[in-house]
Amino acid sequence: DSDWATYINPSIDDLEGKTEVTCWTATFAWDTCETTLGSYHFEHIAQCAARLGAIGKRLIVHISSRVFFVTSQANASNWGPDYLFNEGTYGPYGGGIVSPNFGDETHYVWLAALWRTAVMDRYIALFQALGDAIEANWDMWGKYVEAVEHEETSLAPTQDYDVDDSSNEWERFLDQVPAHFPRVWIAHWLNFLENVEFNAGTGRWEFPRTM
Repeated sequence: DSDWATYINPSIDDLEGKTEVTCWTATFAWDTCETTLGSYHFEHIAQCAARLGAIGKRLIVHISSRVFFVTSQANASNWGPDYLFNEGTYGPYGGGIVSPNFGDETHYVWLAALWRTAVMDRYIALFQALGDAIEANWDMWGKYVEAVEHEETSLAPTQDYDVDDSSNEWERFLDQVPAHFPRVWIAHWLNFLENVEFNAGTGRWEFPRTM
């Protein structure tokens, strides 16, 4: 509520009457949208979209899968769903939210290990649920969503990171998510894994592989 009063409402109010601005991007932390495993809450996205729609603007939704300026994995839990810290399901080194510098408390980025199938499964499910919510509430607020975007594909290397694994997982994202957004753009934030090509033979978007 304090963020709405301090940052969000004034920012949206400032857009009114600015005809050169058509869309506004807002970033939402993963655990804001999925508080517990499979429990999705898109109220903040709905509120932003409706507010913007009322002044003739549209919303671009960014779902973050990383956090900066956080010096410990414990503090990163304030951004990512707690269930991702389960090593048995989501991988080693503390589970599905890791840092490129393990044990370095001065390193300021923690990110979801989206190159791991179990973690990407949850990120895909989150986007699918968001797309379904937008469609189910199209006349109320969904029609004011211009696009959704995922986190950038660049990942700082961690102990088990693999480019081919990452490419495989992002291709699964492209296979499984778009059908849930029939009327909304999906913006692919490509960084490092940028040489994406469409394979006409398979009808799939393909990411680069190591040589």
